[in-house]
Amino acid sequence: MKHFILAIFCIYSLAQADDIYFYNNGKKIKLKENLKELSLKSTEDNETKESFKIEGTKKSINVGKKVMFKAKDKEAFNKILKKYKAKKMYGDIYIIEAKNPRQAIKISNELYENNLTSFAEPVLEKEVKWK
Repeated sequence: MKHFILAIFCIYSLAQADDIYFYNNGKKIKLKENLKELSLKSTEDNETKESFKIEGTKKSINVGKKVMFKAKDKEAFNKILKKYKAKKMYGDIYIIEAKNPRQAIKISNELYENNLTSFAEPVLEKEVKWK
């Protein structure tokens, strides 16, 4: 019985470690893998994107390798630059290029959760339906 409980605890811990989410307007948005379409290659920018379903909805989004952020202040911006290479997008909005979409999600969460940014999000594409 002890081994069964330990196995259940290990499986639960592994499942929790793989929580996929990002922040939008200060709200945590949970994602699930879109098993129908795990990844796609955009012909426009030759970038691999990963497809996710927004938990609790029928909506899908595609996540690319870029993170868009606005640092809270100059000190926070300097901390970010010590760890990541950022390019200016416009105004005081910057972009970090990650190795893959999941790393982009991880970086955006790290920046937001460490209170370094006003916002930090992976660059997303939303499925658009025309009427």
